Amino acid sequence: MKRSQAMGLLAIVSTTILWGFSFISVKVTMEVIPPLTLALFRFLIASVVLFFLLRKMEPYTKLDKADIPLMALSGLLGVTVFNDFQNIGVQMTTASTASMIIAVIPILTVVSELIIFKTKLSWIKIISVILSMGGVYCVVASSQQTSQGSLLGNLFMLGAALSWVAYTLLTRPLCTRYSQLAVVTYQLFFGTLALIPFIFLETWEWQAIDAVIILHLIYLGVFCSAVANYFYVYAVGTLGVSSVSVFINLIPVISVLGGITILREPVSSMQLLGGAIILFAVCMANFKVGGNPHSDLSAS
Repeated sequence: MKRSQAMGLLAIVSTTILWGFSFISVKVTMEVIPPLTLALFRFLIASVVLFFLLRKMEPYTKLDKADIPLMALSGLLGVTVFNDFQNIGVQMTTASTASMIIAVIPILTVVSELIIFKTKLSWIKIISVILSMGGVYCVVASSQQTSQGSLLGNLFMLGAALSWVAYTLLTRPLCTRYSQLAVVTYQLFFGTLALIPFIFLETWEWQAIDAVIILHLIYLGVFCSAVANYFYVYAVGTLGVSSVSVFINLIPVISVLGGITILREPVSSMQLLGGAIILFAVCMANFKVGGNPHSDLSAS
């Protein structure tokens, strides 16, 4: 059990790092490729990678007809809706505002679990979520621009957050019947199919694609989509939804670090304080007072 929990923690930390840096790649790539088309390219790459991996590792795995609606719906929410809404939102509002809105995912997840699954959460878990929200505010508040961004863009980001919570909850029962690799592969397949019609809403110049854009696409498709989604589902199955959701608040921290190291953006003392608070909150979410790790993971 301890080994599986350690692997789950490693998986979600890796996922957080990959997704944190993805904001940079999305920003760079959308200078050439529009948001809906970018989402299709990204997940088409991921679907191909995971399909061949599933065929190699689990050649006899098949999707039960009874599970097709749930698998398709979760893929639609977690791939199509989330990424279309996020890409459009990032394009229309400020990056810091987008990060703050995405940071409500842990709160929404905890509330959803309490309502739907009647999950019992310790006070430490609840406090850790609240602390992590405060940490995210510190990280992004000091970088808020004078303009608060488009209201429509903010609404798209809120829609992305809601769709991700629904995706996470719908994925939970699927993990009891299929391997994490199978779940992610089938979800990406359905989600990618649903993305196809959206590309006809956009026009762009494919001649503008260069080696840099291609590298960012590979990073987004292979690492941020195929690898990170697999790690995320693995972590959900190992640690539970509520514990994993707290790690979402690490994404703005990683994004700030990426901005500092790659885009040479300045960092303030407020951002450093926020990062420390978030790291402390994540530790609280996975360790109870007394030193026994993952005290309430079984509830998820």
